[in-house]
Amino acid sequence: MKRLLIIFICLALSNVQPSFAATKPIVVKEIALLATDANAEGLLALGNQVVTFANQSNATADISITSRDTSGLTVWTKVIDSGRDEIASAIAADGKGAVWLAGVSAAAATPDTTTVVGTVSNPDGVSTEKPQVTRRDLTEISLWQLSPAGELLSTYTTTLGTAGLVTAVSVSTSGVSVVGSKIGGVFVVSASATGVFSKVISFGTSKTTINSIARASDGGHYLVGSSAETLVGKKPVGARDGVLIKVSKTGALSTVVRSSASGASRSWNCSTANLFSVGDVKSSKSSEVAITKFTTSFTPTWTMRLPSSGANACSIGAAGSFHAAFTQISAIKGFSGVKASKGQGVILTIDSKGSITGAVSNSAMGQPLALSYSPGNGVALLASGIGANPSSIFYLKTR
Repeated sequence: MKRLLIIFICLALSNVQPSFAATKPIVVKEIALLATDANAEGLLALGNQVVTFANQSNATADISITSRDTSGLTVWTKVIDSGRDEIASAIAADGKGAVWLAGVSAAAATPDTTTVVGTVSNPDGVSTEKPQVTRRDLTEISLWQLSPAGELLSTYTTTLGTAGLVTAVSVSTSGVSVVGSKIGGVFVVSASATGVFSKVISFGTSKTTINSIARASDGGHYLVGSSAETLVGKKPVGARDGVLIKVSKTGALSTVVRSSASGASRSWNCSTANLFSVGDVKSSKSSEVAITKFTTSFTPTWTMRLPSSGANACSIGAAGSFHAAFTQISAIKGFSGVKASKGQGVILTIDSKGSITGAVSNSAMGQPLALSYSPGNGVALLASGIGANPSSIFYLKTR
């Protein structure tokens, strides 16, 4: 009976009828271009600032962070350079306004204490080339905490044991959690606010990718992503399924729900702390963005699909609303205002009941790279450029 119930729930989730719940015609407004930044890789709206980070290669791999005000002027910049390679790939803020970067770094080199005795005979005077320094594998997980003014407050590191890449970070009052990929599968690890790390949780293979993590109130985690392998006895249905996973406090995969379509490739690419999730559904006949609000038991409360191709992103919004960003491949029925071209990005505002209440776009806005909302201030988007245009930061005041 329990097995039949699980099968029924999975089928129900995969066959939820998509809806377009616009309560009135939507006039697409123009969002302001805040700044161009060809190097930015991530973004965070923080109070009246927009913080971006980029990775740069010097003598070692370093991290550059820039904060701008909502008029586009630079407030502060910071370079993190510990003398070893370090790469950031996710950013979040805590309740006190501190910025948290998550990524990977190389272990500190062990100094060579070998003493050479004697001289080397070199009668021909041949000069020898200095040996090239070999960069060490990025086998450590690192967290960098910065103040709202850009001061580096703390650096916390734990050993992963193999090369890895962080894909998402989640911060709550009790600590920080990161998820990512490593050789051999997926990893999840948490740290207290003072940098005490938990044991690394590992599962799956390279056929599973997790794109977002949220810390649960019971000490566990909610994960969303995609998988083309069997997880907890649940086999893939499509070419690749979207997956929603609850990891218990002990590290067990307590719940796995697959979002599937026969012959299609699905992925959940973004999810907020309250499980507003955005992803894509691709088949030989169509390409769509899926926008769904889930409960903590992964039951969809409402869902919609719209024609889209490329990256997408999500964030919370004001008064219980949400934002979803994606690229258009055709005009959206019922929308007017800013004329959209193929491949142009758009940001929707959706209320708690699943009704679209607003939309913004810009002719310079390409594929969404990161979307973030600052309570009481506004929503910021990092998007790729269209054509030869560089990546840019867009900002909309919502207060």
